[in-house]
Amino acid sequence: MAAHETLIGCEFGRFPLSPEHPARLLSAMTGLNFDTEKFLKLGERIINLTRMFNVREGVTRKDDSIPRKIATKPHSKGASAGKIVTQEMLDKMLDEYYKLRAWSQNGIPTEEKLRELNLTFTLTS
Repeated sequence: MAAHETLIGCEFGRFPLSPEHPARLLSAMTGLNFDTEKFLKLGERIINLTRMFNVREGVTRKDDSIPRKIATKPHSKGASAGKIVTQEMLDKMLDEYYKLRAWSQNGIPTEEKLRELNLTFTLTS
């Protein structure tokens, strides 16, 4: 998704495209060679760079929250009817998300992940 936003196109128009289409579009726009893998890696770099900017500005795990309404007012329809998202549920989701992203339990990209993405310049000394 983050890489797709570099195309400055309609969000709704991206869904019928196969994964290689956005990569081909970005290649045509920039003159650089993007295959699907490179395109997805670009998105990963954007997400991690954004996160490191936010970490520098003081964002921590406690800021990765949900609107109070979702945590206090039960859903009225669908499969989630009568349910709320508890802090315990949110903590579990954050743990899983951070693990998938190769971030620490505090939501900070690991040095290894930043090295993989050539973003070590974001590390503070």
